[in-house]
Amino acid sequence: MQLERIQPSALETAQAFFGLEFDELPAGGLQALSTDAVIQTPEGDVYMGHRGFVTWYVDTLRNYERRAFESQGFEQLTRRWVLAVGDTTGVLRSGEVSIQPGCWLVRVEDGLISACLFHRTVGDALSAVD
Repeated sequence: MQLERIQPSALETAQAFFGLEFDELPAGGLQALSTDAVIQTPEGDVYMGHRGFVTWYVDTLRNYERRAFESQGFEQLTRRWVLAVGDTTGVLRSGEVSIQPGCWLVRVEDGLISACLFHRTVGDALSAVD
């Protein structure tokens, strides 16, 4: 008898990913991402795959002491797409606090995040859903 693995929903996958603490991202983030995932940051940079995610993390550490996503809510838009609305916050190495309101459009395929795209407004994010 073979047991079938039940995958979490796209909503559960996105909530778990955004629930990780910054220092948990290297391990937990890589486990949640597909190997060819696309990440678009609030700064407009685009990173591809696991190597890109690690590069983003190292780049972020150069500029920030801490970084977090403060959620105002998650909404499952389709079977694959989830909208995460909130503020991306951080404390820069200079001591300045950075707050970037916006939302993340997250696509989940086969239980893994295949895209995580930052948008300034909900309208912009919704117009990008395929």
